[in-house]
Amino acid sequence: MFRSAVAVCLIGCAFLVPGAARASDTLVDYAKKCDVAIGATVPKFNCDKGTEVPEGNNNGQPYGWSRICDRPNVLNHECDPGSHFKVLLDDENASIVAHCRKMRDKTDEDGKYGDIAVIQYSKKNGATCFYQALAEDGPRLPAEMPAPSTGSAPWFSPTKTAGIHCGECHDNGPFVRSPYLAQLKDIAGAADVLPGSHDGSFNSTQPYAFVGDDFKTWKAYSIEISGNTCNDCHRMGVSNMAFKDVDPSHPSLGGGGTGRVLGIIATARSQSHKNPHSASSPIWMTPGQVTFDQGNADDAKAIRECALKFVANGFDATKPLPAKCTVKKFAGAF
Repeated sequence: MFRSAVAVCLIGCAFLVPGAARASDTLVDYAKKCDVAIGATVPKFNCDKGTEVPEGNNNGQPYGWSRICDRPNVLNHECDPGSHFKVLLDDENASIVAHCRKMRDKTDEDGKYGDIAVIQYSKKNGATCFYQALAEDGPRLPAEMPAPSTGSAPWFSPTKTAGIHCGECHDNGPFVRSPYLAQLKDIAGAADVLPGSHDGSFNSTQPYAFVGDDFKTWKAYSIEISGNTCNDCHRMGVSNMAFKDVDPSHPSLGGGGTGRVLGIIATARSQSHKNPHSASSPIWMTPGQVTFDQGNADDAKAIRECALKFVANGFDATKPLPAKCTVKKFAGAF
């Protein structure tokens, strides 16, 4: 669910959706629209009061790109010790979560953060809002963050957040349940559990829609292949932000979405910056599996090929797709 400047949000690459200039919201107006649509507001919060996300065995390696761990951050393809996850609200009507990525190296022992992102989601109507702050555009971020409804820095404007294209990777629903954050459900006493991480069918039929003028061109599509394991529990998605292919073997490119990249990463023989698959560092997919399975990898590849063809077809579902594959729009403007 989020991202760095290279490939930000809970996830997405900054490829601009083509078209004429469109209306934009101020941050204050966007927050008002989101609060009305979702029925809950994003409060001020302190990242340090969230749950620190464990990365598991890191073999004593220093911070940075040389670090290997059991559960790396799949978004940025790195181990990021000191990051925190905070559930601001999770009830029968809505979920609001904040992910505070430390994004530091050994020179950044400053108690601050490099990337703070919030997702605000209605379980009733699917309305979803994204808020983003990044240190790349200024000083590192404080743990204490104001409510977006105040319109205060360091929150980005909706236009700037939309340009990050969070929906490129959040293309099958609001929350990406990688092992990095899903593991919090298994930590005794953890107060901050990723919504949906306890539900094997989450992001399968739940509604999903994008609030605000800056996000009204966003669309998400489900990819379905008869008999494909990847469709057993949840949607596999592709969004109309997917204007450029992303090679999962080059994580610096970031983004990609569940259909094009995350399915491949989740079933691959190895994963960037992750210890070898084992009982203490199991493969991402499928749930309960520990090591690589060629059949699952083949299914993920078939989903990817369908998604790539759909993108190449200009998101036109009437054009030919690989055998047994269908694509259906399930999310758009709220």
